[in-house]
Amino acid sequence: MTRRWTLRGPALSGRRGPDCPNAPRAWGGGRCWRVTERQVSVLQLSNAGRTVEEVAGLLALEVSSVRRYLQQAYERLHARSKVEALFLARRAGLIRDE
Repeated sequence: MTRRWTLRGPALSGRRGPDCPNAPRAWGGGRCWRVTERQVSVLQLSNAGRTVEEVAGLLALEVSSVRRYLQQAYERLHARSKVEALFLARRAGLIRDE
């Protein structure tokens, strides 16, 4: 079973996403995002400065799979670029600087 993180709260306020009925109203409308464990691990390695090829080697994946995971993470975080996705993931507490 794939673990999914649901992001809620002020870290991502103003971003559009599906409604989360359990999110507090103070957080601006109960928006949430679902990011898989694999997408988080790929984002974490990208945040550490690894290239797509290095991430693929470390996680024993195809390069195209890593690119797909990154693209899916961008879509779920509603980010337009890798930099924006990493910023949002750090701000939400999904990844941390090393």
